[in-house]
Amino acid sequence: MTVKSPSPPMKIHRNPFHLAREYKYMIDSGEVKSQAELAKIKGISRARITQILNLLKLDKGIVNNIELIGDLIDKSNIRKRTLKRINQN
Repeated sequence: MTVKSPSPPMKIHRNPFHLAREYKYMIDSGEVKSQAELAKIKGISRARITQILNLLKLDKGIVNNIELIGDLIDKSNIRKRTLKRINQN
């Protein structure tokens, strides 16, 4: 009898703009005290938290258009060509 090893869990990619809004809410609401605490909870670096939050500083039109993609995204569907088309609208 052979035992199948479990397949690795499917990686879920989230829209970084949705993450940015979520992280900003967590900080603004006091759910976390700082970006450092948020980084520790999420298991990523403080620099990465800063990078994600800085996405909200982009032009509002760009942010809104990219948020239209949705929160959970299939990474294979996001191509440079797709983003250019979104930006042109």
